[in-house]
Amino acid sequence: MNTLLQNMDLRKYEKKFQTLVNYIGKNAETILEVGSHYGEDSIRFRYFFPQSNLYCFECDPRNIEIFEKYCKEIDNIKLIKKAVSKNETTLDFYQSFKPENINNLPDKYKFINKNEYNNLKLNASGSSSLKKSNFEHLKNSTKIQVETISLNKFYEQENIDVVDLLWIDVQGAEKDVLDGANNILHKVKYIQIEYGELIYEDALTRENTIDYMKKYNFKLLHDWNPNSSIGDFLFKNNNILL
Repeated sequence: MNTLLQNMDLRKYEKKFQTLVNYIGKNAETILEVGSHYGEDSIRFRYFFPQSNLYCFECDPRNIEIFEKYCKEIDNIKLIKKAVSKNETTLDFYQSFKPENINNLPDKYKFINKNEYNNLKLNASGSSSLKKSNFEHLKNSTKIQVETISLNKFYEQENIDVVDLLWIDVQGAEKDVLDGANNILHKVKYIQIEYGELIYEDALTRENTIDYMKKYNFKLLHDWNPNSSIGDFLFKNNNILL
């Protein structure tokens, strides 16, 4: 068994992933995970969708180091070391870091060595984004340059047909991901996407997200946070699924 899987508490998000299985089916063949962080959800995808080919997009060098260390033994996972955006270019990326309480390793990241977590300055790295923000963790962020790719281009390169699930977790850059996938959204069965990350420039509100997806004939299937202005949606493609 993979080291990361051995040390992860799969029960922490079991209900959420089991709900995805109930909608999508455990035999999903192709999953695109945009914003893969340390690979913790990547492992969950491989566990709950054992037949899937998983394409993971991550551009933060800190996160990539962890991902490559702990996910290297997993079959059918391909890491693309780029950010996903509207086109192919180089953009500023704002690395989030919270120096306070760096010795308090969150329980969900216990699979990471504590010294490694501190030395790589991973605390609050999940708040990093292509988008500027006045968020506390990003006020003194480190700005680096990262390569970007659009999903339109990625489809062309990989010769992918239908995607069972597109998972988007990009801290306010959701619209850019969708804009760069405009030619291939009709080939995507389900889309899981964050909404309401308004601490970042250009982020979509809850209503913006629903309206955007309606333009491509996607129906809101599940609202994980119905009483909140920030959360996650699961949409299904009415062009493919009845």
